[in-house]
Amino acid sequence: IALIPLLHAARQSSNYRRAGIGGFISGVAFFAPGLFWLTSTTVIGWAALALYCAAYVSVFAIFARFTSNSLSLAAGWTLLEFVRGAIAFTGFPWLLLSHSQYAFTPFTQILDVIGAYGLSGMLIVMNALIWKGSADRKRKDLFVAAAILLITCIYGYVRLNTIPLKRAQHVALVQASVPQEMKEALEGTYNPGEGLSRYLKASETIPEDRKIDLLVWPETVVLSPFTLNVDPAILNDGLSKDAHFAQGALGRLALTHGAYFLAGSTSFLPASYGYVSDRQIASKIPDGNWGRRYNSAYLLDPNGRYVDRYDKMHLVPFGEYIPLRTTLPFLAKFVPFDASLSAGEKQTIFEMTSSGQTLRFGVLICYEDTDSELARRLRRDGANFYVNISNDAWFGLSELDQHYVTARFRAIENRVGVVRSGNNGLSGLIDPLGRSEILLDKNQIGHATGDLWITDSRSIYTQVGDWPEVAASGLILILEFSRRKRTPAQRQRGKV
Repeated sequence: IALIPLLHAARQSSNYRRAGIGGFISGVAFFAPGLFWLTSTTVIGWAALALYCAAYVSVFAIFARFTSNSLSLAAGWTLLEFVRGAIAFTGFPWLLLSHSQYAFTPFTQILDVIGAYGLSGMLIVMNALIWKGSADRKRKDLFVAAAILLITCIYGYVRLNTIPLKRAQHVALVQASVPQEMKEALEGTYNPGEGLSRYLKASETIPEDRKIDLLVWPETVVLSPFTLNVDPAILNDGLSKDAHFAQGALGRLALTHGAYFLAGSTSFLPASYGYVSDRQIASKIPDGNWGRRYNSAYLLDPNGRYVDRYDKMHLVPFGEYIPLRTTLPFLAKFVPFDASLSAGEKQTIFEMTSSGQTLRFGVLICYEDTDSELARRLRRDGANFYVNISNDAWFGLSELDQHYVTARFRAIENRVGVVRSGNNGLSGLIDPLGRSEILLDKNQIGHATGDLWITDSRSIYTQVGDWPEVAASGLILILEFSRRKRTPAQRQRGKV
């Protein structure tokens, strides 16, 4: 019911300008504190992003001044949120209206049909119906709102009790809470060796006699000059020593536990080259490819051998690359790095055979778990579960809860299990019903193990995505504006 005051104020505004200003103030009041964690990295970026997101609320308030039709309002909000989350500037799907319901598990099961944007639209319908039903004393509107809530919850309870789950893997997560300063390429602070050492030390506490199928380290634990995708024998002396140490240490860890090992790392060379072990092939690789850098996830088999790799595809603007750098070079002054990362070329479906079964999984690196389309494609292509590796140490602790919510939404939308491993938390396991088990809390150091649950059940959302509600919203708005453009005489003839 939180948007009822905004709907009422916008509708009562004397003109569209006042409605827009009121909506903008409302948006700032929500997004400024909600995104405050950004100030630890960039105060200017925090202010700009909060104002940018607030502009969408302003547009919605103007539209609410234009119409009080519940379906039209829901269509307007859904399209605005979709543009913000999936289209404009590669999308910023953070703090969606539907995220407010993350703890209402029966209600959120409808995500497997309509997704996060559709659920936001449903909330707008309920807010509008309750507002109109209370203001105009229309019991019918209140009854419809109650019916929507009841039907959605009944659907949720049915899904919670009928989707069959099965235990798939025993997973070990390691969290060392390496301070971001040790990862930044700034004079006197960059220390990749110490970061890697902390993760090796934390991993040593895992009992060797404990059966583990999959061991997971978070994003960017293995940093340059440590190399995982080139044979140390074909590297020059300095890089060869570091590559030999890193590859040997990770390989022994996998071998010790007889487990597959997924680790976050930086890479050079596109993933299509695989593991480069032939000197002649290496000599033919263009120099430009050696200079590219990727945010990657590596999978080693239980014998410590390279299996495959995924390079992050959805990079964060001003976090991992500088948009329009050639056109607007001054933008480089607002980011804490000198060189941009390269985007990955394709999504990778990893395969692992353990405990007599072969499973397939995809990796979403950090912010990628907010991208519902990336997650949907992985499930559609056969992934049984996702692994989300992240490093949120840039932002302290206040952002961690918000980020974890998005992983839970992806689990429900596509009915997959999710393994989440963060450098400083939150690390845990999420089942295909969105129920979460946090294994390592904020800034906790050490390891934890748990069971990953999966299901063979598929979702409507995986098959169709967000486009049905986006198309329906567009059609509703076209009809709304067409109706308003007709003259009173035309509308009267239409009634006859």
